[in-house]
Amino acid sequence: MMVSVRLPKYLMEKLELIAKREKLTKSEVIKKALDEYFNKYAKTRRPYSLGKDLFGKYGSGRGNLSVKYKKKVRDNQKYSDVPMDLADATLIVISEKENIKEIVTIDSDFYIYRNIRNEWLVNIFKVY
Repeated sequence: MMVSVRLPKYLMEKLELIAKREKLTKSEVIKKALDEYFNKYAKTRRPYSLGKDLFGKYGSGRGNLSVKYKKKVRDNQKYSDVPMDLADATLIVISEKENIKEIVTIDSDFYIYRNIRNEWLVNIFKVY
């Protein structure tokens, strides 16, 4: 795919200098720069990194809520690229259709899932 971008003179000069030094085309330098930017952007926009300064800052009187929530958010990040299996997907779909917030499963990593309203589903067995 082709994209056309107007660059200010100072950026064009930097682009040409880096391309010459690295023995790359200007297109290759731009692709690498965009890839690095997107990777950095994705890392800074994770839910946990956006809220980590706020977790545990305000108390509710129940001391373990922020600790449990931090673990859930970290685990959600950790498993964000893991595909959902059929059994988990079935539980999610049924909970959506029937407006159920509590489920029963022996799946120890089910706690990483949320419903379409972004609410955590509660596993009654609490195997985690």
